[in-house]
Amino acid sequence: DNITLMIGTGARPDASVFDLTGDALVNAADLVNVGTTANPINVAVSSRRVAGGSAQPPTLVAKGTQFVGFQNTTGGQLEKLDIKLPGQPGRVSWREILY
Repeated sequence: DNITLMIGTGARPDASVFDLTGDALVNAADLVNVGTTANPINVAVSSRRVAGGSAQPPTLVAKGTQFVGFQNTTGGQLEKLDIKLPGQPGRVSWREILY
């Protein structure tokens, strides 16, 4: 399974991360209604099942404001997924402070 969460809180992301509609775009159409038709409550999906067994961590390739991920599965398949991560892509670093 692919699982996403907010690193600071461990909560589900506020916006869509996975392309669930298969249109190669990650947007509001990829939210899931957990309410009713009359009273919709749209939330972002925080995990998705990988077909073909468990998967290795994906290799991400930048595609505009989104990423295309490729990952091998234990079933020998190459899985492609379109994702959009919150925030700006780039390197994240920190320094250890010893005292």
